[in-house]
Amino acid sequence: MEQNTVQAETSSVQESAATYAAATEQPSLEFVMALASRLALTEQLQVIQRLAAQLSETTQTLTTPQSHPKKSRSLHGLLADLGPGPTAEEIDESRREMLANFPREDF
Repeated sequence: MEQNTVQAETSSVQESAATYAAATEQPSLEFVMALASRLALTEQLQVIQRLAAQLSETTQTLTTPQSHPKKSRSLHGLLADLGPGPTAEEIDESRREMLANFPREDF
C-alpha cells in the first residue's frame, strides 16, 4: 500500500515538473522545494547527493587554475633558417636601382 502511494506521489511530481517545464524556462526555488517536499525521504536524500556532487564538480572546475597560456615565441631568429639578410649597403643599392627611372616621363 505504501509503495503504491510513493509511486503515485512520484508520478504526480513528474507530471507537475513536466507541466512547469513546458510553461517556463527556469523553475523557481519555491517550486523545486515544493516538489522535493513531496518526495519520499530516500528520494530527497538522493536529490541532495546529486546536487552535492554537481556543486562539487562545478566548484572544482571554477577553482582549478586554468592552464597557463603558452609563452609567445620571440620573433628574433624566426627567419634564421633563410640565411643572413641583406646588408644596409645592398638595400641602398637596390633602392637606387628601383628609383633610377622614377618618375618616368611616359605616364
